Amino acid sequence: MNGTRLSVVLGSGPGFRYLRSLRATVSSLREQPGDLEEEYTAQTRGTSQTISAQKQQIAGPLEGQRTQCKHIADERGAELADLRAKLDDARSEDGD
Repeated sequence: MNGTRLSVVLGSGPGFRYLRSLRATVSSLREQPGDLEEEYTAQTRGTSQTISAQKQQIAGPLEGQRTQCKHIADERGAELADLRAKLDDARSEDGD
């Protein structure tokens, strides 16, 4: 056996340190998908919460405006119906 192979077998020397470094790298790479998945999940959750909060900030005032516009439209519709009734009465009086 040459010196490098012997040191790897015996657990010392640069070959062994390199092998140990490779094992540590492989172990770290195996953990990365889990870490990335956790980060992705956290980012997704945070983004969803941000979007939900922004939606509520926008929807609240818009809902108030919609309600107000509907109320105004209902009032004007009633006024229009009243004016039509008065116009019809006036036309019928002129026709008599």
